[in-house]
This record gives sequence, C-alpha cells and structure tokens, in this order.
Amino acid sequence: MLQYYRDAGQSINAGERATAEDGEGVGSTLAFLTRGIQQLATRSMDDSMLSFGGVLAEKPTNIVALLGKARILYARRSYPQALKLFQQVFQLNPSCVPDPRIGIGLCLWAMDHKSFSSSSSTKRRRGTLRRP
Repeated sequence: MLQYYRDAGQSINAGERATAEDGEGVGSTLAFLTRGIQQLATRSMDDSMLSFGGVLAEKPTNIVALLGKARILYARRSYPQALKLFQQVFQLNPSCVPDPRIGIGLCLWAMDHKSFSSSSSTKRRRGTLRRP
C-alpha cells in the first residue's frame, strides 16, 4: 500500500512540474486539494493542514478543504473547532457527500454531548430530520 502512496506523490509532483514548464496550470486550488488529500491519506497531517489552508486562504468556502481541515482537527481531538467546520459545511451544502452530520455527531459524542448526538441520529433514522 505504501508503494501506491509513493507513486501517487510522484505523479502529483510530475504533474505540477509539467504544468509549471508548459505554463498551463490546472489552477493552484486543484493542485492544493489533490496534494492535501494525498497527504491526508498518508497521515501527513501538518502538511495536509497547510495544503487545505492554502485553498481556504483563496476560497474560504471550499467544501473539500473545509472537510479535510475538519477531519484533521477531529483526528487531533480538537473537537470544538472540528464541529464548527462540519457545521459550516452543512450550512454551505446540506446535501454534501459525505454527510457532514456524521462529523457533527462524532464531535458532539466526543465532547460528551451524547443526548444531542443520539437525538440527531434517531431523527435521521425516523426520517424526521430534514435537510434545510
């Protein structure tokens, strides 16, 4: 598996070099997102946070970057900050896949707000929790 990640990293680097040489870039946003996702997959959390931060500096409402940053904060047990980001994603795109309510519920559970977390999932199962 590790070899696949190395190959992916080399392909990303080669693509960035090729676009820099040709002068035809696919955009820094896509390059940052691609690198951030690859870094997240290899558990390079600090590097991934920087990549997603680069995207968010350019476009603060980028759903993929917000989800990536929220995932990193959750992994670092920064539950209140992760919760805010998952909630922001839900407000920006209620039909987002993966569903940000999963992250919201996990953060609430981890912060010992189990009644909020479980009531949300119960409403979802019953079909009474609607997307705005």
